[in-house]
Amino acid sequence: MDPARFIFTYRCQHKLKDRLRHHADLTAMYPDCALVVLERFPNATNLLPVLDQPNIVVHKKWSVGHFCYNVQRDMGYEPIFLREMYFWTHDKLRIPPRYSCSMEEFEKVYASEDGIIYLKYSDVPSPPPEGE
Repeated sequence: MDPARFIFTYRCQHKLKDRLRHHADLTAMYPDCALVVLERFPNATNLLPVLDQPNIVVHKKWSVGHFCYNVQRDMGYEPIFLREMYFWTHDKLRIPPRYSCSMEEFEKVYASEDGIIYLKYSDVPSPPPEGE
């Protein structure tokens, strides 16, 4: 296990070949969209809900900031000015809240070997220790 990366339940529950096939199927159906797996950090407070469906299909033209805002809105989480919500990539890079690059550019840099973008979210500004 790579200590420089976070552990994702989705990756543990699905074999690489299944994740590759799932990504290929979604790309065939929605060529202008990216697949994001979004999981909550265990250190998040109870104010932040756990998503029922962690797989999200996002239009590649969206900015990363727009994606983050829509996640907050869809969760019913208060606007960004009242309470902050934090996002990290699978390799522990914290995403700035108003990040302006497109999801397409973000996917090219941060997608995992299976083509999926893995993100963690929390309302606590620092990630949990190495072992999660």
